[in-house]
Amino acid sequence: MKSYTDFKILSLDGGGIKGLYAAKLLAQIEKKTGKLIGEHFDMICGTSTGGLLALGITNYISCETIAQFYIEHGPLIFPRGNWFQRKFRTFSQICLGTKYDNQKLQDALSDLLGKEKTMADANHLICIPSFNITKGRPSIFKKPFGPYHRDGRFTMMQVALATSAAPTFLPAISIEGDQFIDGGIYNNDPSMIGYTEAMDHFIGKNKPLAPRGIHYGRVSMLSIGLPGQPIS
Repeated sequence: MKSYTDFKILSLDGGGIKGLYAAKLLAQIEKKTGKLIGEHFDMICGTSTGGLLALGITNYISCETIAQFYIEHGPLIFPRGNWFQRKFRTFSQICLGTKYDNQKLQDALSDLLGKEKTMADANHLICIPSFNITKGRPSIFKKPFGPYHRDGRFTMMQVALATSAAPTFLPAISIEGDQFIDGGIYNNDPSMIGYTEAMDHFIGKNKPLAPRGIHYGRVSMLSIGLPGQPIS
C-alpha cells in the first residue's frame, strides 16, 4: 500500500517594501526551527515583492539576509529625496510613465540573486506571476518540470524585475521582445495558482511528475499576506 505525504506550498503576496514584514516573519520561523524556510516546502509561489522573496528562498538565502536586503536597498530603490526631487518624480510619473528607474533594483538583485542563475537553477517548483502587456495576458514564470520547459532559459533577475515592475512606479521589462509588468495586475495572492498547479500535476494516483518514490495525497499551504494601509 502506498504511503502518501503532503505537497507543501509557500505562497507570498505582493506589497512592495512591505515584503520586509514577510521576510522578518519567516526569519523568526527559521530561528525557531533551526532550518532555512525553503527546507520545509516543495513549491514556492510569489507575486511582485513576494516573487523576490520566493527567488531568494529557493536559492537557500536566509530570510534574515533577505530582510536586510529590504532594509539596506529599499531607501535606494525608492528614495525620498529633497522637495525638488520629489516634485520631479511626480512629474516623471505623470508625464513619462514611471516615478523611478529600476537601476538600483537591478544592482541590488544582482547582489542577491546573481546575474546568471536561471529558472532552471531553482531548488523548488516555482510560480511567479507577471503580466505580458505586449500580448495582453497573464504569464506565470515557472521552474521547468516534466514537459514544461519554456522558462528555463530566463534568468531569475529577469523574472524578479518582471514580477515587480509596478505600473507608474517602475518601468516594464522586456524579455525576448515582450513587455512585462507587475504580477499584481493579474494576481496579487498566488496561492490558487500554486494549488491549481499542484492538483493538476502532483496530487493523487498516477502522477508521473512527482519525484520517484514520493506520492502526494493533499496540499498543505502557508499563505502570507502583507499589512494593508492603517485606518485613521
